[in-house]
Amino acid sequence: AFAVLIAAYAVRFLRWSVLFEARERPPVRALVSAMLVGDFLTSLLPVLRLGELARVVVLHREAQTPRSVAPGTVVTERVQDSVALLLLLFVAVPFAPPVTWLRGATLLLAVLATGLLVTLVALRLYGSRPLSFLLRPLTRLPGFSRARTELAAEGILRGLSGLRDLRVALATF
Repeated sequence: AFAVLIAAYAVRFLRWSVLFEARERPPVRALVSAMLVGDFLTSLLPVLRLGELARVVVLHREAQTPRSVAPGTVVTERVQDSVALLLLLFVAVPFAPPVTWLRGATLLLAVLATGLLVTLVALRLYGSRPLSFLLRPLTRLPGFSRARTELAAEGILRGLSGLRDLRVALATF
């Protein structure tokens, strides 16, 4: 079981590494530190998912990875994990006893797939502009200029390469 746990973490480190563009790819040690701290915090407070935020902070501290790029990779991981779990659910359905919630799961998969497709098309057509629009309310806070939020939107878009680039998406899925 311990060997399987180590192998699972190795695959997760590799997947997270591949989600970064080659020029921004952090060293393995920083990825390991960030992921372990993130998993620790998520296990303490699973509802808040603070571990995902901690991964971004630790990775920036350890490897100076842009704080705008890392959240895009984390979102990509969560989207891919959700899709994988829903696909596994539907593969397992023929072998499971009859359940009443399958219709809801099917609807959830359809909504997720539609939302993902719409998001990907918008990002393909408009680049970082939809993300800039979503981040625009931050300009009301001190220290957040419009130029800074636009840079953050471009960084998030780079971090979402695992959803936008088919080769990276297939490799990490």
